[in-house]
Amino acid sequence: MAAYYYTVTTIVTVGYGDILPRNIPERIFSTLLMLIGVASFGLATGYLASIITNYDSSQAILKEKYQTLYNLQRQYRISGELFKKLVKTLHFNHNKMLKDFDQFMSELPYRLRIEVAMEIHKKIYETVVFF
Repeated sequence: MAAYYYTVTTIVTVGYGDILPRNIPERIFSTLLMLIGVASFGLATGYLASIITNYDSSQAILKEKYQTLYNLQRQYRISGELFKKLVKTLHFNHNKMLKDFDQFMSELPYRLRIEVAMEIHKKIYETVVFF
């Protein structure tokens, strides 16, 4: 049990500290606590990364739509008043779509949410050599 405790302590990189477990129940408890801590940290980090990725991709889509709108304004000399209406509509529709998507994703079970996020962002992570 001592060897297993030190193996887990080393792998999860929590260090050996000044207070050490002295008997088997303390080592078992410490080992379980470290494993739960690492799993919780990993899940939280993954969820945060998913949120950031969703936000970044939605902002890229919005910027692309704005760029198209600006190009149309320059090319067809759209009046300022009509252009402002178009920008407001574009922004409103984008925010509505984003809220609907966020609500949909938040209502999914965790594993299914991860699968959907991975499928949605497949093109992004396929281009990264690390993944």
